[in-house]
Amino acid sequence: MTDQNNSVKNPPNSVKDQAAFMSFIDDVLKEKNAPAIKPEHLPQVKTLLLKELNEKVNTHLISLLSEKDQLELDDLLNKNISDEELDNFFQTKIPNLVPEMTSVLLEFRNTYLFTPVAKKSEETVEKAIQNKNEEDLLNPEPAPIGK
Repeated sequence: MTDQNNSVKNPPNSVKDQAAFMSFIDDVLKEKNAPAIKPEHLPQVKTLLLKELNEKVNTHLISLLSEKDQLELDDLLNKNISDEELDNFFQTKIPNLVPEMTSVLLEFRNTYLFTPVAKKSEETVEKAIQNKNEEDLLNPEPAPIGK
């Protein structure tokens, strides 16, 4: 008899990656300490940040591939390969994959934490959520500086 809990004990790498990214986003949000983000809107903000982080990682990794490798990637994606096969492709084609991923994460963190943005009141964040304005949600008011 097969273990039906196996998928819970050993989730696919893509799930692990997203969980790691979400943990990273949680840490960045705690560090930012943006009082303009209301707790009830935090899940939406996290989802938007996760989407942006995934886009930055994907864009960066693809930019590291040669034109030939990009064409090969297109073919693989058209064949609907598994996440494991996709991971293997990038590990094979980008020998310094871990440092490259780390650089994207650090850049994302620094951009989110230290890019100056205009002061936004809680009403602005509320309006952004109501209007689903991703740009306003992704760049909340800077954290106050302690005295």
